[in-house]
Amino acid sequence: MQIAGKGNDFRTGVKHHTADPVFAGSGCQPLETTNIVSAQGCGGFAALLRLEEPGYSIEQIAAKCAKSPSYVLARIRLTELSPAVTEAFLKDEIGTGHALLLAKLQPAQQEEALTACYQEQFGNGNKSKRILLPVRQLQQWIEGRHSR
Repeated sequence: MQIAGKGNDFRTGVKHHTADPVFAGSGCQPLETTNIVSAQGCGGFAALLRLEEPGYSIEQIAAKCAKSPSYVLARIRLTELSPAVTEAFLKDEIGTGHALLLAKLQPAQQEEALTACYQEQFGNGNKSKRILLPVRQLQQWIEGRHSR
């Protein structure tokens, strides 16, 4: 899997193309194919919101991309992931559901919660294997840990 490169970093920018210079690199395409495509769309959505001319609302971006406003807003939240969580997301070590939950936390809490995404299992020969837990279990861990 390729990680977003310079000029295409999902935290910073929209890669402009000639066909439709505003929306071409914004992630207005099928975003469910891989996390990297989805991650690029996240930054594109955020960059569109920051544009002064022309200005776009979440609703306008959603309509242009044939997505719901809540979908666009959730993807924008992914730009708030800490570097360690971003790396795990881009490497497909965690799914979009895990990333969306982690994005709601402060960066230091995200990294702590990232470890709660996995369970170590030991098999033959005492080799450990890291298993990704369901999103529901991460949600329960977060609620138990951070609702105090």
